[in-house]
Amino acid sequence: MKHGLWLVVLVGAVSQAAPGAKAPHGAKKISIDYTWQSFSHDERHYKLEWDGTHYVSDKKMQVDSKLVDALYASLTTTRETTDPLQCISHTDDYPAFVITIEGDEPLTLTSRSNCHAYVPWMVNKGGKLYVQFTGDAWRGLAPLLAAVDVKWKANEPMATMSYGGEMVGLGEYGNGQSIGDAEKCAHSFEINPQAKQLFGDPIKIDEAQLGCDLGQSADCTSDVAEAAFVINGINMQIDFACTNGVASIPPQAAKAYAELAKFTSSKVVRAVVKVSGTNPRPRLWNNGSWNIESGTEGVPMLDWDPKTNVIDARDFGGSKPNAAFWKELGIDPKPLIKMRDGYPELEVKLDLGGKIVK
Repeated sequence: MKHGLWLVVLVGAVSQAAPGAKAPHGAKKISIDYTWQSFSHDERHYKLEWDGTHYVSDKKMQVDSKLVDALYASLTTTRETTDPLQCISHTDDYPAFVITIEGDEPLTLTSRSNCHAYVPWMVNKGGKLYVQFTGDAWRGLAPLLAAVDVKWKANEPMATMSYGGEMVGLGEYGNGQSIGDAEKCAHSFEINPQAKQLFGDPIKIDEAQLGCDLGQSADCTSDVAEAAFVINGINMQIDFACTNGVASIPPQAAKAYAELAKFTSSKVVRAVVKVSGTNPRPRLWNNGSWNIESGTEGVPMLDWDPKTNVIDARDFGGSKPNAAFWKELGIDPKPLIKMRDGYPELEVKLDLGGKIVK
């Protein structure tokens, strides 16, 4: 994981309150707990108490009360929510913050995200849960951490989004659970006339996930849903928009789905469906191009770019080609096999009719 360098400079001496002065926002005790798990592990725990003049940490550090005041001031631009939210940008870096403040305005500030500025931040106060996407909470917390422990000045394990997109999970449906609006979105998609026109009727969604992409919606007000359902023997994974439980298909996505029928009805895909059966069904998803994976040994993975109408069939798993699949296409796979490190590999380009593209 990359580590950023940053310095916090406090100009002048630490401000001193008059003896017996009230703590900022009446915050008498502050606990800060931080853990980080990757290929290694890090833990940092701190406690601060107001002594009537300033904060004193269990590390024997005196902390300027203005930093606590600034932390409270940073907890703006929030909105109420019902469930804790988490953002994931990559899978080998798991930070977690829990800041608990006791006093006249008690609150708990948490984050379990590895996206920029650890957003979203969850604020639990007054018996209600709020979420913040601006990152101001981190900008208020970072100087306080640096004042408590010098480690945070020189080696601050800032999460980064350089490993991928930033996705916030908002709900799930299926496998016996229903969280957030995911179930509403799934049922709304099932009865959506445009969805029926594109995929056929009936549509029965088995699983759905609801989330938002911070790269597309920085405040997470525009939701994206992904649904899994079976059409023509294929386990489809299809994205659509969903707002307040109502599904819709953006124009660009609708165009792509209209083109998809050429792929799923092609002789190559029908051959995959025929030899794969239902255990498991072939799975389709989009990763910049359309992909189908069988799960049946020796059946190649398919990659289709609508711009070319050419299907790339490849199997680098080291297994023997599935004879039934290639028989459906009338192709002898033996001349297509290449040996690499003692294992067979196969890659060939096919047209929609199952013919080899020279």
